[in-house]
Amino acid sequence: IKLLEHPTAPPAREEDVRIRYEDDWLVVVEKPAGVTSVRHEEERNWKDSRKNIQPTLEDLLPRILAKRAQ
Repeated sequence: IKLLEHPTAPPAREEDVRIRYEDDWLVVVEKPAGVTSVRHEEERNWKDSRKNIQPTLEDLLPRILAKRAQ
């Protein structure tokens, strides 16, 4: 259990990530402060339900790009 002095920000949603540029080789995004780009090593084996509580850009971006491709 970790007690925090202040409440944490709500988890990032796909709508919080803005794609500023995209081509076949590069994606430039603007992500909310506090959202990590990739999952830390000790978090990689978490269950998906736990990962969804605190998603990373690595978790969110594939879903965002898949929706844009439809």
